[in-house]
Amino acid sequence: MGQTLRVRMVVLSAIATLAVTRAASAAGVSDDPFRADVVDCEDAIAALVECCPGFDPSRVRCEYRRETIGSCDASTTQTTTPALSPDESDCIRGARCADLQARGVCARAQLATPYVSSYKVSERYSPEPPVADSRHEAVCP
Repeated sequence: MGQTLRVRMVVLSAIATLAVTRAASAAGVSDDPFRADVVDCEDAIAALVECCPGFDPSRVRCEYRRETIGSCDASTTQTTTPALSPDESDCIRGARCADLQARGVCARAQLATPYVSSYKVSERYSPEPPVADSRHEAVCP
């Protein structure tokens, strides 16, 4: 009886996960926590926690999100990528703690915000120039 219940729970969990994923996809939202840039950013954050006294990892977002909002004749797609680019993540992971501290990387990384870009697509014009594009000061080097 116990094993049957476990199998049912696993199946129900899989169905629920699939339903949530499909609902998000139907709503025009795409999240991928296993993208290389997300994993690299998280690894870099772990290095910063080790190397930078007082570094608060909760303030730096390592996420990917793509969301499309719109109607039949026009839509806007917003893409959010990790606060640390792949190059910044590689630089941090390859540096010594003393170098990260001396070059101010710890402080710049603490202030890094996700990269966000938006663009609009309409029936008549496809696609238009970016509506918004966020940047921050280079974290590393």
